Amino acid sequence: LTAGSSGIFPGEAAVFLFLQKTTTAPGLAHITTLAATVEPFPGQADEKSMTGLAEAIRKSTQDDQNTPEPAAVILPFDASACQTLEWHQVRQNLWPNARQGMEELYPCHFLGDIGAATLPLSVALGCARLDFTYAAIDSLLVCEGSDMPPRGALWLHKPPCPEKGTAR
Repeated sequence: LTAGSSGIFPGEAAVFLFLQKTTTAPGLAHITTLAATVEPFPGQADEKSMTGLAEAIRKSTQDDQNTPEPAAVILPFDASACQTLEWHQVRQNLWPNARQGMEELYPCHFLGDIGAATLPLSVALGCARLDFTYAAIDSLLVCEGSDMPPRGALWLHKPPCPEKGTAR
């Protein structure tokens, strides 16, 4: 495709999510908490300590003292040194004694740069991951970040099974 063909640009993706506020429908996943902040030094992880994403994650847990380590995290980062270093700084800041088992999923590693669709596609991937039965998990963290200042984090949880009252 070229830039002029039907308004589609290479490297962009499209995704559609249906979000509904409900207390009765189980859905694929529940967004339980979310937070956003600004990274003061975007793209400078090799020169400065980047704190924005760690702060967004901390705020999203609603517990400044004890940020739980997620079983899985979906990250918007590519394989660039700066973004890899930013995630390393987040892990050292929040979970310095973390176990090595945190599952890290990077949609851009297999889809390429997907532009504005990164966050909704990450949420869709998170819903699919929560539906896996082997290595089952009940919640995961979806992060947002780029070479721009905004950083965000949201937690997805499995909805309860209506017949059992437990996560499906």
